[in-house]
Amino acid sequence: MKILHWALGLIMAVSAGMAFARGPVALMNFENVAYTTSSGKKPSDAQMQQAISRAGSLHQWSTTPNGEHKAVATVNVRGKHGVVVDISWNAETFSIVYKSSVNMDYADQARGISMQSGPVIHPSYNKWVASLRDSIQSELSRL
Repeated sequence: MKILHWALGLIMAVSAGMAFARGPVALMNFENVAYTTSSGKKPSDAQMQQAISRAGSLHQWSTTPNGEHKAVATVNVRGKHGVVVDISWNAETFSIVYKSSVNMDYADQARGISMQSGPVIHPSYNKWVASLRDSIQSELSRL
């Protein structure tokens, strides 16, 4: 009877661990995200750079200008996970597009029994980039 209880406990522990395991999800790029400013005026390139930099710093992203209407944002989480995204903008929209990552389970296509097609990545990536997007929109709305 003790063996049966032990085996049942082991099965329950393994099942619980599998329920909490998070596999890769479809990678989300945020392209052509509309924004507005409180003044109704289109921001200058310098104002966009500042808004993106302020928004990024709220979530520990560092940003670097990368040409006209472009920036690169990088985040390092707990010294274990790294993400780099390209940010570009025009007078009406901005885009955040995956560039590279470290230790984020990125793959060009889902493997195994998953029905997803296209790039996949650790689910935290999508949360981090969505937070960056929301913060950029918030900063731009203050202009």
